Amino acid sequence: MIHTYTENSPYWEVDLGRIYRIKRVEIYNRRDCCGERLHDLDITVGPSHNTMSLCKHYTGPGINGAHLIFDCHRTESGRYVNLMIKGREALNLMEVKVYAIE
Repeated sequence: MIHTYTENSPYWEVDLGRIYRIKRVEIYNRRDCCGERLHDLDITVGPSHNTMSLCKHYTGPGINGAHLIFDCHRTESGRYVNLMIKGREALNLMEVKVYAIE
């Protein structure tokens, strides 16, 4: 489970350890509460923190227990995957899956 404090631009990021061709990101929202907190979310992918590009934007709001599937506009090459809410909120997620092409 992922939970931040209420703050400006809360985010979650994963370092995949090497560059992959990212095809899809799936997000599982918490079932017990707070689904509506997932809104105005940018999913970015990049080989370094200075070269992130937008995979997908989710306007939301989310709902409790939602399984959200985001196919990148095009296959993005990246080592880092970042989920960031634009605005002041708490980021609450249950699980994130990143799918890549070998």
